[in-house]
Amino acid sequence: NFDHDNFGKIGGGVDWFFLDNISMGLTLDGSYYDQIGENAWGIGLNLLFRWHFLTGEKWSIYIDGGCGILGTTNDVPFNGSSFNFTPQAGAGFTYEICEGTRLMTGARWYHISNARTYSENPGLDAMQLYGGVTFSF
Repeated sequence: NFDHDNFGKIGGGVDWFFLDNISMGLTLDGSYYDQIGENAWGIGLNLLFRWHFLTGEKWSIYIDGGCGILGTTNDVPFNGSSFNFTPQAGAGFTYEICEGTRLMTGARWYHISNARTYSENPGLDAMQLYGGVTFSF
């Protein structure tokens, strides 16, 4: 039910291509949750794997997935917990705008849950749309 819960995130990270077209990345993000009950601020750490399965000279299409941890100032979702896990999976697109710089955009299924480590575990499923810029070094 997306009628009352909204959230936004901003963050950054690093990726390492350990095989051709396959990377492992670590991201750190800050977030704000506008929800029924008390709103919350959060900080999350995520480990994501990405496979660029279609590549062109200046573009790629990829799938990615992983999991993270999330700490928040109040329970997220409401009546849940302030410490959660964040499994996620999706797909996206990159396009090189100049040497070493790419635009990136995609969509992911994003789940927030305490994995039954607390007595209540309402969980939250969301569609996450994102965009960004990547730099190679």
